[in-house]
Amino acid sequence: MEFDDQLLPVVVGIVSSLIATAIFIGISEVFRRLVFPWIEDKIYRGVRLDGTWRLKTADGGDLASGTSIEMEIKQWGDKITGICITQDEDDRTVYRIKGVLKNMYFMAYMEPASSKMIDASAVLFHIEQEKNSLHLFGSLLHKERPSKVGCWEDLTFVQRTL
Repeated sequence: MEFDDQLLPVVVGIVSSLIATAIFIGISEVFRRLVFPWIEDKIYRGVRLDGTWRLKTADGGDLASGTSIEMEIKQWGDKITGICITQDEDDRTVYRIKGVLKNMYFMAYMEPASSKMIDASAVLFHIEQEKNSLHLFGSLLHKERPSKVGCWEDLTFVQRTL
């Protein structure tokens, strides 16, 4: 009987400690994932890339090979996320974008949204202003064929206006 009297406070102490730990971890995750990024976005004073960006070629059309690329970008402070859609004659691929803005450069890694693909890409663009609009100038590394990395250079992306 004396053992039962000592066991109850120990069990209550352990359970309350676990509940307090879960509450603390939950609150810290809310702050880490929602509150701090919101604050960073509100105090960020750099260039904003939110929106839809479309690949432009010298003649104003899509890539000469018939490939078009469009990026839908969301920005929180200097962090970039979004999707990139590449389309050629009969193939459409969607990539998830994760990147950062630093010193007027947009750097990002892109991985396929489908888990059935192993392709990945990386981009590096310089942000410039031309005729009251922003342009992204740079290159995209991609899988050209197995064990061969290809590079599309001198790409220009313009922000699509509504």
